[in-house]
Amino acid sequence: MKVTRSGRQIYWAAAALIVLLIVAYGNSFTAPFIFDDTINIMENSSIQKLWPLWHPFNVPADTGLTGRPLVNFSLAINYAVSKGNTWSYHALNLIIHILATLTFLGIIRLTIMTTEKGARYLNIALPFSFACALLWGLHPMHTQAVTYIIQRCESLMGLFFLLTFYAAIRGRQSESSSRWHLLSIMFFLLAVSSKEVAVVCPVLLLIYEWVFEGHHPWHAIRQSPLLYAGLVLGLIVATIMAAKGNTLISRTETIPFTPVSYWITQCQVIFHYLRLVVWPSGLTIDYGWPMAPMREAWPSMLGVLIALGLSVWALRLRNAAGFLGLWFFMILAPTSLIPLPDPAFEQRMYLPSAAIIILIVGAAVNTYEWSQKQLKLWPGSRIYIPAGAIALVICAGLIFAFLTYQRNFDYRSDVAIWSDTIKKRPNNFRGYHGLGLALSNRGRQEEALKCLHHALILNPHNSYANNDAGFILLLMNRPHEAIPFFQKAIQIKDKNSKAYNNLGAALAQTGNLKEAIFHFTQALRIRPESISVRDNLIKAVAAYEQSGSEHRDN
Repeated sequence: MKVTRSGRQIYWAAAALIVLLIVAYGNSFTAPFIFDDTINIMENSSIQKLWPLWHPFNVPADTGLTGRPLVNFSLAINYAVSKGNTWSYHALNLIIHILATLTFLGIIRLTIMTTEKGARYLNIALPFSFACALLWGLHPMHTQAVTYIIQRCESLMGLFFLLTFYAAIRGRQSESSSRWHLLSIMFFLLAVSSKEVAVVCPVLLLIYEWVFEGHHPWHAIRQSPLLYAGLVLGLIVATIMAAKGNTLISRTETIPFTPVSYWITQCQVIFHYLRLVVWPSGLTIDYGWPMAPMREAWPSMLGVLIALGLSVWALRLRNAAGFLGLWFFMILAPTSLIPLPDPAFEQRMYLPSAAIIILIVGAAVNTYEWSQKQLKLWPGSRIYIPAGAIALVICAGLIFAFLTYQRNFDYRSDVAIWSDTIKKRPNNFRGYHGLGLALSNRGRQEEALKCLHHALILNPHNSYANNDAGFILLLMNRPHEAIPFFQKAIQIKDKNSKAYNNLGAALAQTGNLKEAIFHFTQALRIRPESISVRDNLIKAVAAYEQSGSEHRDN
């Protein structure tokens, strides 16, 4: 088959994106497991066997992967390849991001080349789509969705979300539409199996058809009954997984603030996200974002309402900006409207940021066109991009690649990432908690204890931090000092099996074997599958019986 000049240009553009992404993320492969990687990967027994095939899909309830079986299965593949070595996990994360970037390029180019709205950009379809994909793929904000291993949930969902769109659009333009629509349905099922946010995809696809194809939603459904019936099936599957599991849709954890406070704060968070897209400084793995009072948040609330109103107004005019605005707000909606323990995480902007980048690139092109027309320098009815503008975009992409490479250095160790967190967010309780655990793992117990004490000053009612402070004291052979921390951890959360186990160990070290046995039993009741707790209980019972025997002999 003969490859046309246009085809060769597409291959070169794709190759350039792949090379730049590999270079930008090349230093991420040695980054260790951090933060939520512990419970979701290191302590996740379901990923340690690939056979029988359904085993990895039986996700433990105490992980954050219930309702996300595809992510769990992908982690099982990584575990089979490299066990606890992180290189294969990072390699797969990067492959997912590369494929998502190429799909993003394909969607933009396909939209320009096959829709009425995109026709005026026809002669710059590839440069325009390449510019958007370059800036989106290399954006340093995406390090949290790519380098932070467990945030594969976001990037994997993002990939299949984009593929759902791509296949649906191809189906509209293809004689074999059923094949493409079946692919779109399959990709949507994979998307909702990766993260719940994907449920907004069918609505956005209908809006896309209205804006770019001119199809009324009911007309679009009648024209593609197979596609939309399959997407409804995907929504049913997502609902079943939500009801069965412990997911974003079916659950909100116990939170110390009201839904209204959360919604008010989200307005500030959204503007912070927008600032990061334009100026990605101050990136952090954990914000510890405080609730905002109305007197501080009202300008952000007003800004969000204006932006949302403009998006709806533009949508009524079938303007592409309206679709991009709704893309941004709708994909953020599940995490912005459903109160969650953490108001802000950068990985949530993985897909929403795509709309902002297209808007920025489009605005730049339209501004250039307008200025040339004002100066009477416009060569015709079609848009042209000067070589200088292309060079500027490439420079911006290279700057993003450099910033991404630099940001990946912060992930080189758990000490580095948590030190970076408390430097940028000095009142972040979890930053000090995480740094304390990281220092403890390196045997720096005195420094670790100081960090845990600081964390408990910021948040004295956290069960896990109290347990970890006690555990560090236990490592330092100070069981009498550790016992109050374990007791407080249990008082705050009576289902904390680690605190019961550690309290039992501390009591055993002080010679109080009877109480130690009681607490080991409580820990085993909460986690009956724990081998370490069972071993501790057996040893304590044996020691207690031995001490009783010696007492009788005496």
